[in-house]
Amino acid sequence: MVERYNFAFTVKPAEDVPGQWLAHCLDIDVMTQGNSLLHAVRMLFEAVVMVAMADREVGQDLRDRKPAPEEDWAAFWSVLTDGERVEMRQMLDKPDTNVLFLAGNLLLEFRDKHTEPKVPAAWEIEASRRSNRIHCHA
Repeated sequence: MVERYNFAFTVKPAEDVPGQWLAHCLDIDVMTQGNSLLHAVRMLFEAVVMVAMADREVGQDLRDRKPAPEEDWAAFWSVLTDGERVEMRQMLDKPDTNVLFLAGNLLLEFRDKHTEPKVPAAWEIEASRRSNRIHCHA
């Protein structure tokens, strides 16, 4: 049996640490940081997989975790609904220094209890942006 989870996430520059990005998985309220937008996304995906695997080992359902606060969800939906679609590959080839916010979805599929899910490569992510805002689907 394949289990599928679709996690909402956001990524934005850290306000208090120049050059750092904060990534937040809203569904399970997990946060990471990275040295770039892409690094923060990769760190978040890794953290989500680690939490998912740990929960699965003890029989806990990820859907039982407490989600992020409402204001974080409001920011996510604002970017998601107002975004203009672009390819993530384009952002990786030519980084946009004006990016202020990224919102997207990470789909994880578990084939069995002990096998880690495949995490999409960065170039498999579709992105959208509006006025320095981005939304993407993984």
